[in-house]
Amino acid sequence: VDRVAATLVAAGTVRAGDVVASCLPMSHAYGIEHACLAPLAAGACVRVLPAFTVDGVAEALAAGATTVLLVPATADALAEAHVAAPALRQATVAGAPLPARVRRAFEAAYGVPLVDLYGATEVGTIWLDRGAGGQCVPGVRVRVVDPLAAALVDVPEGSEGELAVHSDAMSDGVLGPGGMVQPIAVDGFVRMGDLGVRAADGGLRVTGRIKLVFDVAGLKVNPVEVEQALESHPEVRAAIVFASAVSDTVNRVAAHVELRDPARRPDPAALRQFLAAAVPAHAVPRAFEFVERLPRTPSGKILRGVAGVAPAAAAAPTAASAPPSMPPVTARPAGLQDRAAREAFTKELFDTTAQGYDHSSGAAFLRVGRWYRRRMLVKVGGLGPGRAHLDVGSGTGLCAALSQQIVGPTGRTVALDPSTGMLEVARRRGVRETVVGRAEHLPFPDATFDLVSMSYMLRHVEDLATAFREAHRVLRPGGRIVIFELTSPERGLPRAAFRAGMHWVVPAVGVVASLRPATFPMMQYWAQTIDAAVRPERIVAALDAAGFAGARHGLELGVFSCYRGVRAVGR
Repeated sequence: VDRVAATLVAAGTVRAGDVVASCLPMSHAYGIEHACLAPLAAGACVRVLPAFTVDGVAEALAAGATTVLLVPATADALAEAHVAAPALRQATVAGAPLPARVRRAFEAAYGVPLVDLYGATEVGTIWLDRGAGGQCVPGVRVRVVDPLAAALVDVPEGSEGELAVHSDAMSDGVLGPGGMVQPIAVDGFVRMGDLGVRAADGGLRVTGRIKLVFDVAGLKVNPVEVEQALESHPEVRAAIVFASAVSDTVNRVAAHVELRDPARRPDPAALRQFLAAAVPAHAVPRAFEFVERLPRTPSGKILRGVAGVAPAAAAAPTAASAPPSMPPVTARPAGLQDRAAREAFTKELFDTTAQGYDHSSGAAFLRVGRWYRRRMLVKVGGLGPGRAHLDVGSGTGLCAALSQQIVGPTGRTVALDPSTGMLEVARRRGVRETVVGRAEHLPFPDATFDLVSMSYMLRHVEDLATAFREAHRVLRPGGRIVIFELTSPERGLPRAAFRAGMHWVVPAVGVVASLRPATFPMMQYWAQTIDAAVRPERIVAALDAAGFAGARHGLELGVFSCYRGVRAVGR
């Protein structure tokens, strides 16, 4: 904390004798660092405003404020108002990507630099951008890495990727139950969840947020990019772009738009034509809803999660507004559309094949399943001695048995599965605690486990939304979810080869390995559900909707998927 404050003073964001005008909340790192710690360290004065209003800031500026702390939406409002600011020497903006239009308008109105700051609670201030791209503050290194790779893999210079940060002011980790610290860094770097690029001259900029990116007709839409293009229209003050579901598998792009003058509403067709020159055709919104005002925090930051809805109305959800169900597959096999029939079928199928399941699945995974699971449980799941782990859809207990070795005698591992036959094999394997149950109804109290894992079973649940909410409920604050899955390649020869292998080669190998003919229909059913499984972005979206922080997807060898998320402290 001292280093963060000292860095801000050294960078000139605040000086001795400054009067800082701020409406930032002190419950947020931006407010703590910039409206309290750095001014204290510099010997400055802070004028605290209860909430952002143009009139309130105008009064502070007229009274001699030399710097003001803003977010992009409030900087835009001040640029438009162009109030008197006789002592203003600079302004700082953070909290969201800053559109170039807002920078130009603000600097033209006040004749002072607008410093765009990028930082995070876990690592402190990362860079300052004075108009030529972000320049890292001392003690910080930034890498731009492949967002889908589990390891840190740098992308080519100039390419978009996930920002990963090392800072000499970064936190050691998240403090969990019993005072145990859960590390947040991978190889010394914290993955930010933000998308960004590095220019040839070294300047950095944020281009979006991974969990906000969504899929339309197989193509990615970065809503931040579309919002910035929309906000460059002279009639648009602010916008929120989002995916509007047409069906379980089809999204379209939609936008809520706040106008500068509600009486001057642009024609939607003209607005689409305006955007066509700035964003890809598939990212142009199909539907616009013009709203009087987008909801904002007291500091003026737009609330994305309740776009177009008054904050008071969004604060009290009802049963009618409960999250929609999210099936894990786009279609069920013939004759298994009915839930009761499907549950009876799968229970009999897995009870019958339980004895040979390990041999058949081991052959399918080329005998690397144990090594892969152990590595991911420790590296991604944070599993260690003394931890409590729930393995959902545990089957024959392979993952649970590995977990027992990792957590040791002071830890706890529970294997949960609807198949009594599978759990009987798990008990013979040495798994001490087995429970018959399903992912949608976990028979455990709130905040019981440090880790929930799900191995190759998502396609067998009824509703991802319910299953993930249950997992979130039974996790302790700071606890993690880790999900292993197989993902079919999207198209072309790799998809054809994968399908042929899963439908015919793997089942045949499974029969030979297990010496049980019943393995063949089980493995074919497995292949059918993989074919019909929803794409990874839908699973990440379901994790995000369930309340998990940092939800993301990694892919290894083109087909092995690993999803992860964290139950945030305080949620």
